[in-house]
Amino acid sequence: MPAGMAGMLLGLATGGGALLMWYGLQRLRDRALPDGKRRQGWWGINLGLLVLTLSMLLFSRS
Repeated sequence: MPAGMAGMLLGLATGGGALLMWYGLQRLRDRALPDGKRRQGWWGINLGLLVLTLSMLLFSRS
């Protein structure tokens, strides 16, 4: 895989993780949603944090 392609994929993973965290936080703070739907925002936050952590780890190793 070319070096530019790896950097692009890591950048996309970082951005995707940040977006997942943002959407999860927005869902948690939306008081108009029922409590069960609001709690589903934790999935986005946790998954986004995992993707961000993995992409930063891969950035540091490359």
